[in-house]
Amino acid sequence: MFLVLATLAIDTLEQNRRRGVIRMDRYKTGLAVGAFAGLVHLVWAILVAMNLAQAWMDWILGSHFLNNPYQVATFSITTALMLVVMASVVGYIVGFVFATVWNTVRR
Repeated sequence: MFLVLATLAIDTLEQNRRRGVIRMDRYKTGLAVGAFAGLVHLVWAILVAMNLAQAWMDWILGSHFLNNPYQVATFSITTALMLVVMASVVGYIVGFVFATVWNTVRR
């Protein structure tokens, strides 16, 4: 789904570039960024459900020479759904605002 949305946003950008105007479709950009943010957080929720998140976090932070002060909580489907939905909504808003600012500045 994310690849389809990203392709739509890129195709629209490519069509505008051919016409000499670089404009981003606000809605498609919002959907692409929202889908990506939701996907990243869905992967995180799956890692938590599989009890792999703590080891991954320890490895990532350790590879950056950091101690991990955090402990992953137990999995809750309600929390996971809220996480994915909120990340998608905030991602949509960020993408929409970014495209709006881009189009305004590029006039």
